[in-house]
Amino acid sequence: RKPGMLAWKNVALRSTTSKSSNRGQEMVVAMRQGHAVGAKLILADVDIDVTQQRLKQALDALDPEQLGKIWDKTNDNFSGDERETLKVRMAELKKVAPEVYNALIGERDIYMAHGIDQLEAYPILVAVIGIAHIDGVETYLKQNGWVKIPCPT
Repeated sequence: RKPGMLAWKNVALRSTTSKSSNRGQEMVVAMRQGHAVGAKLILADVDIDVTQQRLKQALDALDPEQLGKIWDKTNDNFSGDERETLKVRMAELKKVAPEVYNALIGERDIYMAHGIDQLEAYPILVAVIGIAHIDGVETYLKQNGWVKIPCPT
């Protein structure tokens, strides 16, 4: 099997009026564009019911004050580099509440990356991944022979 190639551009859709109102909109836009060009769409995330169940288990075992400490480490304003800010938050979440991190991020990164890695039947693949999952998915794919290439502008 020929290893895959990774290429991406950091593109984020942001609302100018609210810092959180359009989170996830990139998924909607990608799905609409995919349908418009007749692409086969594959949703490759863990079932939401499974994620919610895992998250509930993790939160039930967590001291509520621990979770509040995570956000004290970073500024809630994403006006700077959103990906870097999120990396700091996710590293803190992983340290303070590893089970919560795994339920929300870690397990899903592996699941999505494995799914992408298995789609070799498609000569061209575009994956739309939430910003919190980019690093984990990239790491998994690199470990499985994928190579990062520059994204054409």
